[in-house]
Amino acid sequence: MAGYGRFLAMVRRIISGVVVFMLALLVIIVLTAVFFRYVLNDSITWSSEVARYMCIWVGFLSASLIVANRGHLGLEFVVKKMPEPATRLIRLISDSAILAFLAVILYQGIKLAIFQLEQNSPSLEISMFWPYASVPVFACLMALEFIHLVCLDINDLKRSGSEGK
Repeated sequence: MAGYGRFLAMVRRIISGVVVFMLALLVIIVLTAVFFRYVLNDSITWSSEVARYMCIWVGFLSASLIVANRGHLGLEFVVKKMPEPATRLIRLISDSAILAFLAVILYQGIKLAIFQLEQNSPSLEISMFWPYASVPVFACLMALEFIHLVCLDINDLKRSGSEGK
């Protein structure tokens, strides 16, 4: 379990670096496009398309980073009013259900990305596989995080069960 945690920490550092780089590049592209449009009265035709695809990738990659700290929105007010063992069990069930849903998203995302291989984007003329590939990559990264959370949930339940005896 500790080895998997170290692996996830390394993946998170890489994703964080990629997100920071992509955000910086996104800001530069958008500011350059605005400068060209309003100062030089010319436009960069591909800038909005690149910005759109980069926003999608940054959003999906960032979402996987938030999972590690259980930072996503949830209806915790109901769960917090329950006794601790029930809270742990509900967390395990919830994380397991999300993991199952991510498996479906991963499978369907791969199918969707492959289906888009032959289609090209209007301005960049790159395969639409690349923007659509963000879905299975997102699902895979989120699933890696939720596998870790489910393992932690199981350990919490085991520990609380052994403490109660």
